[in-house]
Amino acid sequence: MGTETYVLNQKEAMILWEPDNLEEAIRKKLQLADEAMYIAGGTLIQLKKEQGVIQPEHIIRLDHLPELASLQMVEEGDQVQLEIGSLVSLADCHSNQLIKDNWCLLSESALQVASPAIRNRATIGGNIAYGIGDLIPALLVLDAKVTWVNANGQQTGELSSFLKKDASKNALITMVILPESSQATKAFNWYHKVGRREAFIPSLVTAAGFGYWNEDLELEHIRLALGGGASLPNRLIECEEYLQGKRMEDIRLEVLYELVLAEFQPASDPFASTSYKKKVAANLLVSEMEKLI
Repeated sequence: MGTETYVLNQKEAMILWEPDNLEEAIRKKLQLADEAMYIAGGTLIQLKKEQGVIQPEHIIRLDHLPELASLQMVEEGDQVQLEIGSLVSLADCHSNQLIKDNWCLLSESALQVASPAIRNRATIGGNIAYGIGDLIPALLVLDAKVTWVNANGQQTGELSSFLKKDASKNALITMVILPESSQATKAFNWYHKVGRREAFIPSLVTAAGFGYWNEDLELEHIRLALGGGASLPNRLIECEEYLQGKRMEDIRLEVLYELVLAEFQPASDPFASTSYKKKVAANLLVSEMEKLI
């Protein structure tokens, strides 16, 4: 394993480790624990530095490891799933034809994250590792799973569970898994990002939705998710339960609006209050549902 020391200024220096393979990278992280962090595109470190977050002394480089950069369709039993290596860039998530044809929501949402230069470097794994990445609401409504490695070994689980527990601490995300996309003729999806500017300031609100109607025009499947700012992105389970199985004419938008206000609990920040973010989110979701009915 190679190592180099970079002096950033008179008070700060970083030791960069370049593991020969994935196993070596994991061993080094387990050895150094909180004194080290993984780096691939480097945009997450830049964001944290701009936010004044103190960086660990040791950096473990990953961007040269090919086993984390694959993107392929895989048969799992009688199902087909998409396996996206954690180093796949956001630019590739947008431009890849396989994703465009079968998981267009991921393609569309990736295009709205940051600027083109950043999307060329930022990775899908890094966006998730950040915990509040703008891509996460889209991945939640697509029922994404992640595979990660930490002190307990390799594990695979729902993205929503990974974000909420300590599993994410000191974990290396190796893969994002998307289940086979729905072939329903009455399927719909949407993604919105409301923010102050494109680059390194977190968005105010990110919202995503995915679902489809059955032949009786009943909402057979619905997923809704919200995030933004310093708030952990979450699915809106109570809103989904209200909509699930309803016919178009039975959906009351004023009820949905109040449910969003009650369920979405974003953190306030110097730019926008909790109340403002809740209203923005409720307006976005109700507007999208109104288009469908």
